[in-house]
Order: sequence, then structure tokens, then C-alpha cells
Amino acid sequence: MTKRTTTMSATRSRSTSATKAALVWDIGLDVGDHKTHYCMLERTTGEMREGTVSTNAEALEKFFTPLVASRVVLEVGSQSRWIQKFLRGLGMDAIVCEARKSSEVNKNKRKNNRIDARTLAELLRANLPFLSKVEHRSDEEQRVWTQLRCRDTLIGVRTKLINLIRGVSKSSGCVLPWCNADGFGRKNHDKVPADLKEVLNPIFTLLAELHERVRGYDRKIEAEAARRPEAQRLAEIPGVGSLTAVAFLVAIGNIRRFRRSRDVGAYLGLVPKERATGDSNPQLGISKRGNCYVRKLLVNAGHYTIGKLNKTDTDLRRWGLLHAGTSKNQKKRAVVAVARKLAGVMAAMLRSGSPYVPLRQKLAEKISA
Repeated sequence: MTKRTTTMSATRSRSTSATKAALVWDIGLDVGDHKTHYCMLERTTGEMREGTVSTNAEALEKFFTPLVASRVVLEVGSQSRWIQKFLRGLGMDAIVCEARKSSEVNKNKRKNNRIDARTLAELLRANLPFLSKVEHRSDEEQRVWTQLRCRDTLIGVRTKLINLIRGVSKSSGCVLPWCNADGFGRKNHDKVPADLKEVLNPIFTLLAELHERVRGYDRKIEAEAARRPEAQRLAEIPGVGSLTAVAFLVAIGNIRRFRRSRDVGAYLGLVPKERATGDSNPQLGISKRGNCYVRKLLVNAGHYTIGKLNKTDTDLRRWGLLHAGTSKNQKKRAVVAVARKLAGVMAAMLRSGSPYVPLRQKLAEKISA
């Protein structure tokens, strides 16, 4: 562990008798896989200490145990969840902030781990609203989210293997017919070129194994949706199945933290970016902030909502078809807009606890009756 000590002001002298434990610090952490950079700002004297500590529980406990009265901030990341939980277990006020917002403060040409830790400590000391706080999922919600991520990863691997078989078969003069991923191995195993069967047989075996694993995760997700009344209500929406409903619930968490239901669309990155200045207001794509997996599921639901397979007449489908236009780009924009509205509808259902009503006039007729 390395350490460097400086002072924030020349008029403030460091007390040689004061120990680290006796002072109260605002601490910024830039977490790495093996080494974490820290910057400590003392609240009264302005003293600043910088250095590194190993990113493991033993080293963190030894370093932070004397600092239980201090505050800590770190950016959200792959290790922020366990570090926050560990520091709170020591009795510290540990805060996790949104990484993108904190990085926007530092526009210097120089950027390194030490500067990032210092920036976080200064933001924590100033108590700026710009320091957007993030609350991690509970252990149970994290378990469900891990199931969703594992399933999505297996789906991606299966898709790559199918594309591999199609590609090598096509290069040998055999174009395999279209079929869904579940039945690809069963329907196309005997259709691949004879000289490639010996090479591709292990791939077909792996595809069958992946299919069974995906079905296993599907059963677990269905069971998870069955024990959540909110997921069952959300699954009543055309295009929203158990998978999308459970993923939405886990990603959103406490719906009361959003001021309005429509804010969920912005939280998931489904609103356009803005770069307006003077008379210039260019049309930009969506921000793509937030949870990319749930955003993908909602966009898929948007495709189904205004697609030919959906036979249910809903307000959302009518609105989407009205704005879909005739060009390909117009339809893409309409699908994203439908996904954004769908997120708002799902959030409103969670907030009110009401069931899904496809057409609002039906709700008006029910109320008048």
C-alpha cells in the first residue's frame, strides 16, 4: 500500500499529533481489479491523503476499520456491489454513484486513477446533486438477475454456433432452410454437406446441450414470474412475457424512486439525446443509458406490438402503426417510441397496482357502468 499526504490550503497546518482514526474524511475510491486508488479529504483541516490499497476484503478491512466515521464514494461497476456491502458492514457510510455523470465533471486532458479518486472525493465533499447515487439490488434480486444474464449469454452462444453452421454449409454450396433456433439442430443435421458432418457433429451436440440449458433457465424464470403478482399483471400486455416482466421488475426495483412513470423510459435510455445550442437542435439517437438488456427486451416487445403477429387491438398498437409510416427508418423510430411508451405503461401499472387495459374506452365504459 502506498500513501501520499498533501494539504488543500497553505493557511491550514497539519496537526502532527492527530491520527488518521481521530479525523473524519470524505473518501473517493477508484476501484481496480487488483489495486484501488483512494483520495481522502479531511472535513475540517482540509488535509488530503492519497494512495492505493489492494482490492480484497482483508486489505480493505485493515485500511477502513479506523475510518468508520468517514464517508466513502465509488463509481458503480462490477465490484461496487460487494465493496459497498462490505464497507457498510464495517459501519461506514458507503455511497455508489453513476460512473458516467461523475466522469463528465473531469474534462481535463489528463485522466488517471488518482485523478478520478480525487474527483470523487471532491464531489462527495461538496454534496453536489450531480453525484447521482445508485442503489444495488438485494441478494435475492441479484440471484434472479444472474439467471437472466446466464440465459442471455447462452442464447448469444447458441446464435453464434448456428451462424457458424450456416456459414460453412453455405460455402460448400448448401443453403440451410430457415427455422427457429430451438429446432435448428433437429431439422438441419441431415442437410449439412456430407464432408462437413464429422466436423460439425460436436457443434450439433453442443447446440442440443445449450437448448436444454436454456429451457432450464426458462422454467426457473417462469417459476419466478408465477410467484410475483406484479410480473403476472405485466405479462398480460401483448409482447411482454414472463422473461420481460421479471427482467423489468428486477432492473427497476422500487418504482417509487421515480417521480413519474414516464421517467422510466429515460432511465432505460429510450429517449433521444439532446445537443441543442443557439438555433441548432440536431436530431440525435437515443441515449442508450441504463440497462441495455431490459432495453433490448422492450424494443423486441415494441416490434411485436406493431408487427403482423400481434392480433390484439390496443392503444399502443394503434399509436405505433399511426407513426410507423412507410419507410424503414420511420418504422425503427416508431418501434423505439413504442418501447418507451411501453416502459411508461408498465411503470404506471406497478405504481397503481391496476391490471392492463388494452383500450382506454373499455375502462371508461367500465367506470360509467
